[in-house]
Amino acid sequence: MTEPVIFKPVFEPSPIYSLFLNKEIRNNFDVGLEQIKASEKYDEIIENYDLWMKRQ
Repeated sequence: MTEPVIFKPVFEPSPIYSLFLNKEIRNNFDVGLEQIKASEKYDEIIENYDLWMKRQ
């Protein structure tokens, strides 16, 4: 029998920013993020994160 997993945040939610010192890595990240946003996967990620935060 398995027990449900309960997540407890250690810190309060805060804005998270990314900083890239290398322009090529930043550009690759931006391209990948745009590809995810253009698919349904982005909305799924945001929805799952939002649901997880509401349970806290």
